[in-house]
Amino acid sequence: DIHQIRRSLDALSGREEIDASRIGMMGLSWGGFYTLVTAAIDTRIKVALASCFFNDRYKYDLAPAVWFDAANSFLDAEMAGLVCPRSLYIEVGRRDDLFTVETARPEAEKVRAVYEALGIESRFRYHEHEGGHEFDQDDAGIEFLMSWLNR
Repeated sequence: DIHQIRRSLDALSGREEIDASRIGMMGLSWGGFYTLVTAAIDTRIKVALASCFFNDRYKYDLAPAVWFDAANSFLDAEMAGLVCPRSLYIEVGRRDDLFTVETARPEAEKVRAVYEALGIESRFRYHEHEGGHEFDQDDAGIEFLMSWLNR
C-alpha cells in the first residue's frame, strides 16, 4: 500500500497543476499509520498529520489493528523521528476506544525531544483532543498542515 502511495506521488507530482514542493499527507487510524510511515520514507512529503494511530507498539502489537510485530522493526516514535526535520502533527483522542493517550504521551515526548534538540520544536506538535477515534473537530491540525505547506 505504501509503495502504491509513493507511485501516486510520482504521478501527481509530475503534473503541471501540482506544486511538488508543497505535498502534505494526513490520515486517520490505519491512514495515520500510512501517513507516519510514508512521510518517514518519502521526503517529498513536507508535512504530515497522523491522527489516532500513534502509540506504544509494545502495548499495541495486535494484528490487524496495527502493524503486526512493529515493535521489532520501528516504534512509532522512531518512525516519527525519521520524518524530522520535516513538520509533523500527531493527534490522539482522549476517548479513543482503541488506543489510550496514556501510552501515547511518553512516545510523543521522545519525538518532541528530537525536534527540540535540533532547535526546530515549532515543526512538531502533539495534540490530545476530547473526541474518540476520529479527527479532532477543530481545525488546529489542518491549520498546522496548511501553515507548513504555505512556507
